[in-house]
Amino acid sequence: MQDFYLKFNRNVNRAVGDHAIRFTLNGIEFSVLNFHKSVPDPDVFIEEHEHPFCTMDIIESGSMTTFVDDTPIRSVPAMKQLLFLPDLLLHSRRFGKDGPHRATLIGIQIHAPGAEQKIAEIAARRFYQFPIDPALETLWNEIAMQGETETGATVPVLRALITAYLMLFFRKNFGELFGCETPRFSPAIRESRIGTIKRILSATPTPCRRLRASSNSASATSTASLQRRLE
Repeated sequence: MQDFYLKFNRNVNRAVGDHAIRFTLNGIEFSVLNFHKSVPDPDVFIEEHEHPFCTMDIIESGSMTTFVDDTPIRSVPAMKQLLFLPDLLLHSRRFGKDGPHRATLIGIQIHAPGAEQKIAEIAARRFYQFPIDPALETLWNEIAMQGETETGATVPVLRALITAYLMLFFRKNFGELFGCETPRFSPAIRESRIGTIKRILSATPTPCRRLRASSNSASATSTASLQRRLE
């Protein structure tokens, strides 16, 4: 694994460690359990397994095929889709063997107490594939960039960005569960990266209604710090 991935994983692990990222949507609680990049070898096959939490996978290079009930779900960067699997869903996976092949897997592991069944039903209707639209892509690119830096602001900025990304994803794709109006943004390509990120953070609710009162202060500080850095 290249040093870039080691640095990214180290910084993000500091940001999400000890359930540091928690938020609620319409009374449903979420906490980030894990968030990492990996570089699987070509043609690696992962036997059927399940997770006790939801997972999100984004393939950034190479290719990945996930099998659910023996049905293949192919993921390549050009599709601009992420794979969302609910908890306890049996699946296996194979990474591409075409060369030169280098697949980068980003896994975001989420636990949503009390809402697993409804989330699973919605995900199954979408066959577990969800679009990465310009707003999500802009936030994701910023997460990737901030993960490479190591400053005093890195951890709070990553927490604010990851929280904004996940809240936006769930509100856009699971609106019937949360009873929230889906945020609408003009295409990010028409605006500067900084302008787009500032607008998204303003339109996406600050990680409020935290599970612990102390987290409210940390969230506000993180978002304010990020916006100051973007001025």
